[in-house]
Amino acid sequence: MQNSPSSDFKNELSIYPNPSQNVINIKIDKQVPIGWSFYIVDINGLIVIKEHESIIDISVLSNGSYIIYAAKETEYLDGIKFIKQ
Repeated sequence: MQNSPSSDFKNELSIYPNPSQNVINIKIDKQVPIGWSFYIVDINGLIVIKEHESIIDISVLSNGSYIIYAAKETEYLDGIKFIKQ
């Protein structure tokens, strides 16, 4: 007996390259996201960058670990960690 797929649709947030020095590229469900807002949060929980584009310049950030979140209307994706070198 096969398991049936879940009826709940779950978007998958991914970024590359990770670690990165200058820019990160964002995909949701392996596609370029349209209409999403992205929030980069530092280790203190402060939003350091808010962006609406799928390519984000992170060259202004200090080296270290950050978390990026995505939101669109009533959808909110779990954050993923990335490293700025």
